[in-house]
Amino acid sequence: MSLNKKETVNIPESTNVSEQLQGKNRISSRDAGVELLRIVAMFMVITLHYMDKGGMLADWNAGVKGTANIYWLLESAALCCVNVYVIISGYYASRSRFSVRKLIILWMQVLVYSAGIATIFYGIAFITGDEVFKIQWLNLYNLQFFVLPVSNGHYWFAGTFIMLYILTPLLNASMDKLDKKTLGIVVLLMLGIFSAAKSMLPYVLPMDDKGNGLVWFVTLYVTAAYIGRYGMSFIKGKAVTAACYVLSVISVFISYPIFVSIGKYVGDEVYPVQIPSAYNYIFVFTAALSLFLFFKEIDIKNAFIKKVIFAISPCVFGVYLLHEHLFLRYEWPKFFGVSADENLGYALLRFVGVSVLIFTAGVVLDRIRIIVFDICEKIYLSKKEVFDYLITGGLTTVLNWVVYIVCAHAVLLYLVPGDKLRESIANFIAWVAAVIFAYVTNRIFVFHSDKTGFGPIMKEFAAFVSARVISFVIEQILFVAALYVIDDIVAKLLIGIIVVILNYVFSKLWIFKKTPEEKKDVQ
Repeated sequence: MSLNKKETVNIPESTNVSEQLQGKNRISSRDAGVELLRIVAMFMVITLHYMDKGGMLADWNAGVKGTANIYWLLESAALCCVNVYVIISGYYASRSRFSVRKLIILWMQVLVYSAGIATIFYGIAFITGDEVFKIQWLNLYNLQFFVLPVSNGHYWFAGTFIMLYILTPLLNASMDKLDKKTLGIVVLLMLGIFSAAKSMLPYVLPMDDKGNGLVWFVTLYVTAAYIGRYGMSFIKGKAVTAACYVLSVISVFISYPIFVSIGKYVGDEVYPVQIPSAYNYIFVFTAALSLFLFFKEIDIKNAFIKKVIFAISPCVFGVYLLHEHLFLRYEWPKFFGVSADENLGYALLRFVGVSVLIFTAGVVLDRIRIIVFDICEKIYLSKKEVFDYLITGGLTTVLNWVVYIVCAHAVLLYLVPGDKLRESIANFIAWVAAVIFAYVTNRIFVFHSDKTGFGPIMKEFAAFVSARVISFVIEQILFVAALYVIDDIVAKLLIGIIVVILNYVFSKLWIFKKTPEEKKDVQ
């Protein structure tokens, strides 16, 4: 986190309210106002990244004068964007059913951008022979960084949001047990501990995550759920909520020089001035809450405008995933020549133009992504069992490979002499691990076996192992023969494809084959 602002103000992994948090619920004209807010909030996200990574923000400790105040005022107005997205999600998700499908779609969306853009850059590096790039980025750590973006923080909001979404059934069930008064007390306590307290003290608190972690997201979620259930009687009307937002933004802005003075008094010129930039700063929170309540009251009646809003809104997450990719987040400000060292009018004009261009590019790209996802989903549903088997088979193959490589090229390297003997033993160990994994996944996710009781399950497992023994014998014969012709890794790949097909035939026609009575029960 820089002195001016946190390193990444990453966007709310907004999922579209209509598709990912509301399911098939009908959207009213007032919901169009909330979707419009989602679009506005993404422009705020771009603003934060533009100001920070474009070097537009002057150091408060060094003094902010003249036009530099304009940039900080824009920053203050946009800081609430992350809270806005979580509040929107909490407002709707607290009344919706948890969906594994929605979770998978969100995870896949993040993966497509993270791995897809990285693949393009790696491909360009190989084509152009960029050795510097390959030395810097072609290693196991960086590869997993792009392949596992949710787990390792490539897009930090995505990881935190997904953890929050996983917890929503527990949170919703807990809140269902509470009456209005008790839930209100819980909300006030959480806001007091995780927002108000840190906003007043110029010292780092052990429990403070600066609004970047799950604790603050849960606080926002519970607060939004309360509003969804009971409303906000003391903050109503567009005039009142608009005034609250403006006052909150001004409060954030004037907080910086105040905390600069406090920092000098307590002898810490680094942390105190960062407090107003935190997502859980009290006035950043009130700005988000006020903005949400304001847009929630907007009643958009024009059918064409609503159609445009609902066409753009599902794509705004793609705007973030595009411009905040690790390979792009520091490059696009340089490419567009973002700089504070120019006439204020030109600087603001450049800011508006670049923001619109980035937003448009992200929306168009994500619209293409949505079309591709829809086509893939239709294809998947048309042959669901086959694709489920291929997915689990692919995961089984990956597990087989990982165990084999670890055993053959690490664990057994100095324990078993002779390459062919070591590779054969490693192949057997990998096979055992893969068989256990494959049985569990095939039973639960692919063929949906309804066998219960120790005896029937063990009989089914024995049949599964028997079939895998047959395929293993075939695999082992082919593998040993292939070692005399090709590399062991290449042999594993080619033979693995044959084995996957063979095992599907065994599972479909023998192990998990349903009796006529079982088929009738399913129907």
